[in-house]
Amino acid sequence: MGDCNSFVDWFGVFLGGLGLVVSLIPIPLARMESRSNIAQFRAVQATFETARQNKNISPIELAAIQQNAMKANADLASWQYWNQTVFDWWIDDGVMDLKPIK
Repeated sequence: MGDCNSFVDWFGVFLGGLGLVVSLIPIPLARMESRSNIAQFRAVQATFETARQNKNISPIELAAIQQNAMKANADLASWQYWNQTVFDWWIDDGVMDLKPIK
């Protein structure tokens, strides 16, 4: 009967270790996506600045770029909010350095 308890104990330790590994795997993946989101935000920001300086841009193109800027600002606000919560591990702190597109 002692062997059965030993097996159950080791199986519990194995399941606990497996659970720990599985729960830690998403952290680097989420941080990688967070860094990608930061790069995308900077690209939208640069596009908006270039479009703002271009005098020959059509109103329709400008409206489309402004719509992208509004979505990027909404995403930025969400990232910055979640970075200040317990999910800070999943979001790169560089997101706090970004400023909304104006």
